[in-house]
Amino acid sequence: MWQLSDCFRFLISLMRDLRKMLVTSIKIVGTAICYLWVAVCCLHVAISLALAAAGVFLKKYFSTDRKDDNNTNDLAQIPSSPLGEWKLVKEMGKESTGYVFCAMGSDGFVFCVKKIRKVLRGQAYEKEVEFLRACSHSKIIQFYGTAEDEEHRFIITELMPLGSLSSMIFDAELALTEIQTARYIQQLLEAVDHLHHNHIIHRDIKGANILVGPGGLVKLRDLGSAIKMTNYTELTDCVGSLWWMAPEVRHMQPYGTKVDIWSLGCTVVELLWGKHIYSNMRQLEVFNFIQMGDKPPRPAGASRTAADFVRRCLRDTVAERPTASELLKHPFITHTNQGSRFR
Repeated sequence: MWQLSDCFRFLISLMRDLRKMLVTSIKIVGTAICYLWVAVCCLHVAISLALAAAGVFLKKYFSTDRKDDNNTNDLAQIPSSPLGEWKLVKEMGKESTGYVFCAMGSDGFVFCVKKIRKVLRGQAYEKEVEFLRACSHSKIIQFYGTAEDEEHRFIITELMPLGSLSSMIFDAELALTEIQTARYIQQLLEAVDHLHHNHIIHRDIKGANILVGPGGLVKLRDLGSAIKMTNYTELTDCVGSLWWMAPEVRHMQPYGTKVDIWSLGCTVVELLWGKHIYSNMRQLEVFNFIQMGDKPPRPAGASRTAADFVRRCLRDTVAERPTASELLKHPFITHTNQGSRFR
């Protein structure tokens, strides 16, 4: 028979064997888990790379702002450029027909470049260039020329260093005073009056398309949605930005230059409020609101003079809306030059 000591030795030996087996099993399982984890990581990396490659492919072939194969951001000679060598420095935003960049010439001259895909915006490009050339005015962005490469056309204009009126007031979250608004709107009216005298409708007037320069100077930009009126064409197409769009445009009824007057009235509300006129609504809600015939609300605290100016711009009956030249004689504008306070 076994002695008690033999039993203890047997148990100790058995425990050692079990521990070795357990350690070995843990090592095997741990190794398997490690291999599994490595496999999962590799799969994750492979999927990420595949998605990234697909994203690059889709961006290259379907984006309206795809990069040139010859890398336009590098200093490159554009054959038809009137400014010689230049490079795109920074994207500044998007207009109706393309993306806008700050650009710099080899001599350090800074200007603005709109980049337009040839396959998507050929006619729009030709039309915008035609209008910029034909409508030179001190309150319309100055046109320098054009350039192109294999895939893109470029419209070269002056650079307004302070950006747009909307970005200026929205970034600061600060509405303009009536005096400030009137001074800006006076300059805008001069630009609109010039366009209308040349039978051109802008069709997308809003704070984002009013650029600010030093000393309170503003200029109208983006003639990509503009159109020239003729005696043979009836305009009914729905063009522009919903928040600033006249009722006759939304309803696809025949329209003329007075659609710009409606948009200008909405822009006055935008500047006095310091935010979009329907900023608390979604786009569908805005559309339904406007379809019911409701007008943009009057800014709280607006003077009678400012309210009358807006009311005249937002008349539903097109014939009752004033022209740009008539609005230049409104007290909201004329009192600005006298430095008076509105009442």
